Amino acid sequence: MKMAGAKVVIGVSLFVVVCVLIAVSTATDFWTTVGPIEGTTFSTGLWRFCAYGYGEKECEGLGGDLNAFVYGARACMVSACILAFIALVCSVLMFIAERAKLRMVAVGIMYVSTGLLVLVGTTWFAVGYTEEVQQAGGDFAFGYSIIVGWVSVALAKVSGLLIVYQAYYGNQDRYATLP
Repeated sequence: MKMAGAKVVIGVSLFVVVCVLIAVSTATDFWTTVGPIEGTTFSTGLWRFCAYGYGEKECEGLGGDLNAFVYGARACMVSACILAFIALVCSVLMFIAERAKLRMVAVGIMYVSTGLLVLVGTTWFAVGYTEEVQQAGGDFAFGYSIIVGWVSVALAKVSGLLIVYQAYYGNQDRYATLP
């Protein structure tokens, strides 16, 4: 494999990791944590609220009367998952079909856009939850789920930029045709 082609492989491989991180972030219940309070630790995700104490775990789905920031974060994260899947399909097609510069740039833009959706969702939740807790006079910490989301943003940006860089500065003969 030439070094120029390695950038594409690294970019796509990195984006596969991004997809796993986004799925973990979206599905898990540790966006925020509170406690321990009297031996019980509480955590909140996009979908459930959980209490952990004395070796037991009890979770309850978040009801329909939620703040807008939760709905907004849900929408952004689910949209990011869908866009990530579409981007992976396009990546496979990019390898199977002739790799045109325009196709590579489109895939790179999808990678970066996925990261931006996650950034908007995680930031929206973080700001909204922080304001809500501060108004109530409480204390909390961000959990690993939201941090995993933030890490996936950086990796999505790097993977997208690797693909776009390869399209413009890689072996020009190999990518000269348009779709």
